[in-house]
Amino acid sequence: MRDRGRRWRDGRQALFVAAILAVALNARATISAPAPVLPQIQRDLGMDSAVAGLLVGLPILLFALAVPLASVIIRKLGPDRAVDVMLGTIVLGVVVRSLGTAEFALAGTVVLGAALTIGNIAVPVIIGRELPLARAIKMNGVFAAFSSGGMMITFAATAPLALAFGWEIAIASWGVLAVIAWIPWLFARRSGAMTAAGEQPERAMFTAPIEAISTMTSPTPVIRGPVNRRRGTWTSLSVWLIAGTFACHNFAFNVLSGWLPTILVERTDLSMTSAGLALSMFMGCGIVGAMLFPMLVGSRPPAPVLALVGTLWMSAPFGLLLAPSLWPIWLVLGGLAQSGLFTVLFGLIYQRAVDSDHTRRMLAMVQMIAYTSGATSASIAGWQYDSTGDWTLPLITTAAATVVMSVGAVSAGILVWRERRSGR
Repeated sequence: MRDRGRRWRDGRQALFVAAILAVALNARATISAPAPVLPQIQRDLGMDSAVAGLLVGLPILLFALAVPLASVIIRKLGPDRAVDVMLGTIVLGVVVRSLGTAEFALAGTVVLGAALTIGNIAVPVIIGRELPLARAIKMNGVFAAFSSGGMMITFAATAPLALAFGWEIAIASWGVLAVIAWIPWLFARRSGAMTAAGEQPERAMFTAPIEAISTMTSPTPVIRGPVNRRRGTWTSLSVWLIAGTFACHNFAFNVLSGWLPTILVERTDLSMTSAGLALSMFMGCGIVGAMLFPMLVGSRPPAPVLALVGTLWMSAPFGLLLAPSLWPIWLVLGGLAQSGLFTVLFGLIYQRAVDSDHTRRMLAMVQMIAYTSGATSASIAGWQYDSTGDWTLPLITTAAATVVMSVGAVSAGILVWRERRSGR
């Protein structure tokens, strides 16, 4: 009987993980699809570089502007049903975006951005609700890894699909990922693999005693004294540091994910197809980084790991600026770091959270600030290129963003560590 119960629990946990990872494949793939074929879309729809950059940057702006709406949907429906809404809206967005006019392309991009904003908040809340702290941090890393995997597949396959069927079908085809993800997600919800919001007490990450939470990642307690359950969000310096760091990260990431194939074509001898594969490699390295760097943090202070991640991230824009012929080195190092920084930063949010609602509020604030900054970065880079005729100025701007990012990351890591130890 015990073995049967254990197998049932293991099966439910496996179904929960499968559902989360299936959703993760959608987290960035659909909004990344235009990047490998952006010149073709720009030419066929008569867009200039700044407007074409919106096909990459507009979803990021929605990640900020749609946060209040997404937060309301999650609070009203619960995070589990909110993900159902997200998956259905993704399918609608990819269809509208591929209808063949600039207006439909931008409208579909808006729909996709709004849909994914829901997932940006709902999925981390679900992970934090379902898992103890240490496992939640690792699971967020795996989620980010699969998100990078979805982008890698998209970047690698979109250009060949466009050559065979046209860019409209190529970018619309990725809606199938949402349909596929909905199947394990539905089974996970209906099988009881996830806690129904409001029906059961929240699990160990937020309900265990402080001593238990602190020993999930270390045999020695990390948090000293009772946690202040009235922690502020908009008044917290550590949350502002996380948001600012995330903003600079988004700025740099959106420039490279949006324009990297074009940059490589112009600054090296790569073809557009090969440059798309290079971008896929950049995202593929993110799969490793998303899982590696959270493990390096463990129960130790996060600041040294954040310093390492920041340095590796800086090497990408600086390397492409100063030695573009060595692009494989810069893309590997930067690829490892871009997702590593994301997962370690979200780990800081989990470490500071006291319950699911606190997690939701911090995620909403951080993403509203960070994505507002990053939303226009691809368009700014496109405008700088149109103004100068060269990618030097955009790369300088991107490199500067990674320097500020690195300083902010280390500062946030130090402050959150001190807050955990003092129980503030």
